[in-house]
Amino acid sequence: MAVIVRGRPGEGIHAKSLAGMNFMFAETERYVREKQTAEEPGNGLVDELLAAHERGELTWREVLETTVLLYMSGGPNPAYLIGAGFKLFAERPDLMKQFRERPEIRDAFTNELARLNPVELIITRFPNQDIEIQGVHIPAGSCIKYPIGAANRDPAAFENPDAFEYNRPPDASRNLTFGLGTHACAGQLLARAETNVILGLVAERYSSVELAGEPLEVRTDRLVAFDKLPVRLS
Repeated sequence: MAVIVRGRPGEGIHAKSLAGMNFMFAETERYVREKQTAEEPGNGLVDELLAAHERGELTWREVLETTVLLYMSGGPNPAYLIGAGFKLFAERPDLMKQFRERPEIRDAFTNELARLNPVELIITRFPNQDIEIQGVHIPAGSCIKYPIGAANRDPAAFENPDAFEYNRPPDASRNLTFGLGTHACAGQLLARAETNVILGLVAERYSSVELAGEPLEVRTDRLVAFDKLPVRLS
C-alpha cells in the first residue's frame, strides 16, 4: 500500500485544519440549536443527546463534540469503504451475487472489506515513558507511526493476507481498521451499518456494477479517499 509519509505537515496545513474544525463546530452548533428549539422534537441521535443534556447528563460541549465525532466517523469515512465495495462488486461479480443472495454473510463481508481498505492509514502515538517493542527501544516522547494497512495484511496474523476471504473465522479476521479494545472507533457501528445497507440496496436492485472510468484515490500519511469513482449500475 503506497502511502506518502511526512514527518511534518506542509506550510499552512495547521491553520487550514484549525479553520476547518472551527467551521465544523460552528455549523454543528447551528444545526443542534435548530433541533433544540424545534416545536416538535424528533427521535434521532441528536434528539437523544439533547435530552441527555436537559437531564444534566451531558454538557453542551459534550453534545457538540459527540455529534461532530459521530458525523466524522459515520460520514466521510464510510464513504471510502462503500466506494471500495462498489469497486469490489465491479471486479468480482461473484461476490456481489453472494452478497445479494446471502444476507447472513454481510457483517463478515463488510469486516473483510474494511480489513483490506482502511480509511485511516496511520495512527500516530507519543509514548510517555521509555518502552521496548520487539526488541526495539523507543524513548519517551518519540513519534511512532503505526501503518494500519500493513498491520491488516500481516502474514503472521492473516493467512493469504491479500485475498478477500469473508469466511475467515472470527479470531482470524480481527483487524485494526476500527481499532480494538477501549480505543475502538466510536462510530464503527454506524459505519458498518451504513456500508451494509447501501451495498445491500445496490446488490438487490441491480444485477451488476461496472467501472465507468479509472478510479482516482487521494492518499496522505493519514487518510485515503476516492476523488473519483465513476460507476455504472445496470
